[in-house]
Amino acid sequence: MFRRLALVAALAVVAVGCQQESPAGSPLDAFWSAAAQTDDQRSEVLGRTRALDSCALLPRAKLAELGSVIRVGTKDLNRCEAQLDVESHTKGKRVSWGVDAPLKEAPYESLAPGKGTVERIGAATVALLSDQEMDPSAAAVRDVQRTCSAQVRFPAGAGVTLAVDTPAGTEPCAFAKSVAQVIVGEWNREPRQGDSEDTVTTALTGADPCAVLPRLGPAARATGRELARCAVTLRDQEITLEYEYSGAEYMQSGLLAFTVGARPVYAVEANGYTFLDAAVGTGFEPAAESASGPLLPVIHVAGADRAALEEVMRQALSLFP
Repeated sequence: MFRRLALVAALAVVAVGCQQESPAGSPLDAFWSAAAQTDDQRSEVLGRTRALDSCALLPRAKLAELGSVIRVGTKDLNRCEAQLDVESHTKGKRVSWGVDAPLKEAPYESLAPGKGTVERIGAATVALLSDQEMDPSAAAVRDVQRTCSAQVRFPAGAGVTLAVDTPAGTEPCAFAKSVAQVIVGEWNREPRQGDSEDTVTTALTGADPCAVLPRLGPAARATGRELARCAVTLRDQEITLEYEYSGAEYMQSGLLAFTVGARPVYAVEANGYTFLDAAVGTGFEPAAESASGPLLPVIHVAGADRAALEEVMRQALSLFP
């Protein structure tokens, strides 16, 4: 039950120098202009990125300059989606975007080496890859819809991943570049979580999954830190703790394993691993269409040792009384 991978895009790019101007003309804050070198600096990048409101990086007023806004809102934790022009997925424009840190190498880079373009927008580098470059043979799909994947990258190691759909006969990466220009212009404001009226805030909004470590005692340490994921080693057991939004039907597909207070914890076992899930709030309707209905804020814990997993889940739930 590891996290479903959204096909969002990026090409690895080189960090750029400091105090370069954004399209709006204001210099990029010095913090975002230099690559993080130490653990403390990387931790601060995570914290400040986690505090950003993804939806506010594409305000409705700016989206309206790119098309008629049909709907916009929270799609997943740290991720938003907007539908422009018409509701139809193939006839309108759809943008899905979210903040991320540390930025990773593009998942498809090995599939399309040397393809795509990398451009500069102010202080950021922007990588774009169209469907045509990714798979020139998929002409039938392009007759219905065009897609572009992109990544806006700031020198500190944070940025925004984008997925854009546009109607057939259009150039999706040109539209993605217009979206990226807005994001670069808004980034320096560092809009706080909840600044956008379209953002759904939950118990997990802005929460650090590695905050559980002190509650696990000196035997626990983090071997990896991301916005919504913490890789934990506890008594030589490798455990993944992740915050996510998940459909109730999906989460409850496991068996009821135990309860923590009034909160049920569900478990699935497969291939020698156990996956635990527990909700820490009520559901909400996502901006994106969801086959499983409303989304719940969920703590997800995975690993091989059941006792260690249960300990991590109990301590993680205690962070959300």
